[in-house]
Amino acid sequence: MLQKLSLENFRSHKKTEFEFAEGNNVLIGISGSGKSSVLDAICFALYGNTPKLQARKLKVADLIMDKPTPEDEAKITLNFELSGKNYEIIRILSKTKPTYAELRIDGALKATSTTQVTEITERALKANFELFSKIIYSEQNQLDYFLTVQKGDRMAKIDELLKLQKFERARQIATSFKNKLLYKAKNLSESAEKFDEGALKSEKARLEEEIRALGEEINALTQKNKTSKNEADLLEKSFSEMSKAKSEIEALAKKKQELSGAISLIENELKEMPKGDIETAQKEFEAKKAIFEERSKAEEARKKEIALAELRLKDRQKQLEEKEKAGEFLKNFSPQKAARIEESLKALRESQSHAKIEKKSLEKALLQLKSAENMCPTCDSPLSEEKKSVLEKEKKEALQKTEKLLESIEKDITEFEGKFAAEKKSLEYAKFYEKRLEQIGPVEEEINSLNSSLKALLEKKIEVDSSKADYESAKSKKDALERRALREARLKEFKERFGETENLLKEMKFDDNAFEKLRQSFEDKKREVLLLSKDLDYKQKIALEKESTFKKVREGLNFLEKNASEIEYLKYSTETLGSFSNILTDVQGRLREEFVATLNEVMNAVWAEIYPYEDYSEIRFKIEENDYLLQLFDLKGKWVNVEGIVSGGERAIASLVMRVALSVTLAPNLRLLILDEPTHNLDSGTIEKLTEILKTKISSLIDQIFIVTHDERLIQAATAYTYELKREAGKKEPTKVEKIENFFEG
Repeated sequence: MLQKLSLENFRSHKKTEFEFAEGNNVLIGISGSGKSSVLDAICFALYGNTPKLQARKLKVADLIMDKPTPEDEAKITLNFELSGKNYEIIRILSKTKPTYAELRIDGALKATSTTQVTEITERALKANFELFSKIIYSEQNQLDYFLTVQKGDRMAKIDELLKLQKFERARQIATSFKNKLLYKAKNLSESAEKFDEGALKSEKARLEEEIRALGEEINALTQKNKTSKNEADLLEKSFSEMSKAKSEIEALAKKKQELSGAISLIENELKEMPKGDIETAQKEFEAKKAIFEERSKAEEARKKEIALAELRLKDRQKQLEEKEKAGEFLKNFSPQKAARIEESLKALRESQSHAKIEKKSLEKALLQLKSAENMCPTCDSPLSEEKKSVLEKEKKEALQKTEKLLESIEKDITEFEGKFAAEKKSLEYAKFYEKRLEQIGPVEEEINSLNSSLKALLEKKIEVDSSKADYESAKSKKDALERRALREARLKEFKERFGETENLLKEMKFDDNAFEKLRQSFEDKKREVLLLSKDLDYKQKIALEKESTFKKVREGLNFLEKNASEIEYLKYSTETLGSFSNILTDVQGRLREEFVATLNEVMNAVWAEIYPYEDYSEIRFKIEENDYLLQLFDLKGKWVNVEGIVSGGERAIASLVMRVALSVTLAPNLRLLILDEPTHNLDSGTIEKLTEILKTKISSLIDQIFIVTHDERLIQAATAYTYELKREAGKKEPTKVEKIENFFEG
């Protein structure tokens, strides 16, 4: 039994709490007041889902309050009692995060994830979301939901609630698999017809004999080829050794020729090179080098002195310019000017202070005059209206003059403050320039001295070019004699190597005729090996082709054998699947019949209890042409369909009976019914009958009913709590809930 529901920022509910009790709990309010949102909250709390979310008409974010102020999260808390245990479910919805959920049983935390909470709830209630949303929860104007479902779809939807669709899906899978196996068996039979088993067996015997004969030929050729290869390897080794000796002789001859050419080339070069004593040339070079380096260093030092003197002269000239600028500034600067401006500024500020006091005094006097009645606030003399007017005019004129004077003084103060700031800045400059003049000192004398030194350095130029020419000439002579010495050493080395090479050639002996004869024998043996290898490759290729053909023939025979076995197995499998499919159909039909029998028994018990007339004595569900039909038994002894024949009131009662029976049969643990706008399209008389039935008849069958309606007449059906929900949509305000105390007892 549902006991309590708390909503925070859910749809139009800012912060709403409901208490529920056993019996009929009624929620009444105009359209848009937030009634159906309460039922959606109950459904979402139990299962984390609602019919509109399931149909994707809404998103979770749509369940969070959007007006009057948008919220980021919503919270639902549902308390209920089941089998002596107290359950509390909390679900927190968010626009930016996944939904949070927790479940407590008798205060102990049992789950903290949406999936776990839903699974535990379904096991406890023994009813899943599909069953709850289709049977327990009658959506708005959907009391007769199962009567409005199109023919054919009704059986599928009820079978789904009964979980009979599993049998149908299994039967469809079995039938589909059976058809696939039949198709496969047909293909296998057609494939087998393409083979001639007798011809394949004859071909197999012929190929076996040919492969055996080829194997003997290949073995003989392999042995002969091996012997020839060994002989060729020996010849190749001897030929390789003689080829190596011949190559060495040819290399020595080439080396001798190259050395002879190099010797001639060096001898010709030496004829063109100068002769002389290297030691004498070296001493002359060292002397010329020392003179050149000494003069170069002296000239470099002179240039550095010139650069340093120019740099110091430039710095002193810059100081001289700075000194002249400071002198010019100090010449025009007067330190008494800042003091005079400061004195004037002080006098202006005193005048400003007096003017402000005068202004406040005049403003105060004006205020006192305005509030004065018969006596003057200044002198306590009688005050007429005429005198009061004259005094006010005088005070206003005096105030205006004072304000103008104050404005003029403030303008002068701003001007003198600017002048004083400028003079203070000039004073700082004067102090800086005085200190700088002291630092610079008599720079003119130093400039004259630097000019004299620079002139002397520029005139004292050192001659370097002639010593450089002498140095380079001595170096060229020394280098030429060194190159001659190197070439003479190289010539000596080449002559020694030429003699060694000539001696080696005289010692080595080689027989050209024997080498040619060996080469011919080696080439002949190579050709023999090549021919044998080609013949062997050809025989092996033929053998492979025949083995490949033999393999295909053998595979064909194996295929025929395996094919026959598989066709037999497929035949057995299809017969078994056909029997299995028939059994599933039979079980599904029997379960439907058992369900209908049980449902009819419960419906007739309920019908007898709540139907107030004698026009129809029985009610039943009938299976006909793959559909469920709801029928009533009339006074003429005939069964008539509820759809399109009986009156609106009897259709409503029949729909209610069917829902109660389905709820009792499929969800016995819940004993709960939720009706959203059950009076849709009902006339006044039918509404009165339905109200009476809900109030007096249903309570013995269902423990707790929730009725959501805009029709105030249904308040009479309440046997528990009644709540009125109010909301002015135009003002975009949240739902307001008012409990109607003991209304049904009055």
